[in-house]
Amino acid sequence: MNTIDNIINNYNENDTICAIATPLKKSALSIIRVSGKNCRAIKLKIFKPNRYIQKPLVATRGILKSPFTEEIIDDIVCIFYNHGKSYTGEDLCEFHLHGSEIIIRNSMNLLINCGCRLAEPGEFTFRSFLNGKIDLSRSEYIFDLMEAKNQAIIKNAMKIVTGELKNFLVDMQNLVVRTSSFLNISIDFPEENIHILTNNRLIGSISSIINKITNILDTSIYFENAKEYYRTLIVGEPNVGKSSLINTLIGYEKSIIHDIPGTTRDIIETDIVLNNINIKIIDTAGIRDVKYCSSNIEKMGILKCKNEIKFSDFVLILINHQKNIKIPQEIYDLIIQYKKPYCLIQTKSDLLPKGHVYNKNYIYTSSRTYKGIDKLKKLLIHKFTPKSQHHDESFFLTKKRHQESFRKIRHNFRKIKKLFSDNKGDEIISFYLKDISSEINKITGQSVDKEILSSIFSKFCLGK
Repeated sequence: MNTIDNIINNYNENDTICAIATPLKKSALSIIRVSGKNCRAIKLKIFKPNRYIQKPLVATRGILKSPFTEEIIDDIVCIFYNHGKSYTGEDLCEFHLHGSEIIIRNSMNLLINCGCRLAEPGEFTFRSFLNGKIDLSRSEYIFDLMEAKNQAIIKNAMKIVTGELKNFLVDMQNLVVRTSSFLNISIDFPEENIHILTNNRLIGSISSIINKITNILDTSIYFENAKEYYRTLIVGEPNVGKSSLINTLIGYEKSIIHDIPGTTRDIIETDIVLNNINIKIIDTAGIRDVKYCSSNIEKMGILKCKNEIKFSDFVLILINHQKNIKIPQEIYDLIIQYKKPYCLIQTKSDLLPKGHVYNKNYIYTSSRTYKGIDKLKKLLIHKFTPKSQHHDESFFLTKKRHQESFRKIRHNFRKIKKLFSDNKGDEIISFYLKDISSEINKITGQSVDKEILSSIFSKFCLGK
């Protein structure tokens, strides 16, 4: 039996729990959380404010002191959240300590001696769920906030934690109620004009919900398969302006710039975030005929560059017509061989002579005047943004069970829409409506089995 099974099977509302909410290691600050029925009484025993009686929700400085030995453990800041206004819905206290392992251990021992028990992983969030502070779906996306590896996941989790998924579920549940009411009215008052008018309105609302669900699922599939970051490779002949371009994109000097061909001998990787998308820009050695290379080190750099093409998601091919620097044929050959998407970038475009014939297939850039840099950034954003998000800023689902429920809900709404369009099947429609309501309740946690709860909360860390 795992720890969350212990919580579910043995939950006692009279227990007061405590846990370290920050890593147990040397640091400037550490936080210990206490929640439960006796939280206030325990706080009064061990925390002594410096100047006045502590008020709820006010950070208060004082000393943490053992009532048994009168020993002062630490000079701390304490925040007390009274019942109903805390994360768990219970009285909750946070002790902000100095980040010494000895102080943390002494403080935890003190709390246990005062009647607390150690919290299980995820128990604070589990109590929040049980006390109605958050529904189950929001609990799951709190975990995403802690584990997120890119900005898109964080942004999405914040949308759901702040209520976007819940609001959409409420909209769907309201539509279920409206549709059920319509079915009852149509039976009691079968006037055809009222029936047709209401019928058409419901079909419109159902169509809107179906489209929204489809967009959410499409975006969810994209992010399910999305990478933590996208590798964008910058290639071209020596001295074409690769290093200058990458420095301009990231806003500071990362790559060495020099007019000596072959200055970049190794792979230089730089992370940038554009529109919440993590992109790894790869600066490579210039590719030129090996017979012109000045050293074996440069030759090795060129070989590394060629190898990087295989692992890239997108390639920026740099050229410079002003210096007659063209596209190396072997770059083309490798890109075609590995079927890599690419874009042609004309560098140092501010130096092009008057009368130069511009090619619509190129992006013209200048690292000196910043010409074309915004256009290039927009291209990268477009390349790595799912199509379903180009026109919609909705949330997406990272949980398999949520995706499956949404598919079932969409299927049922489609069946209902068809039956309404055919003006038949009131009893069958009622069945589909009950099934939709059941799936919504599974997502929110109003009807969920112990195995799902165990799967969700067992992933959380101590103190959360």
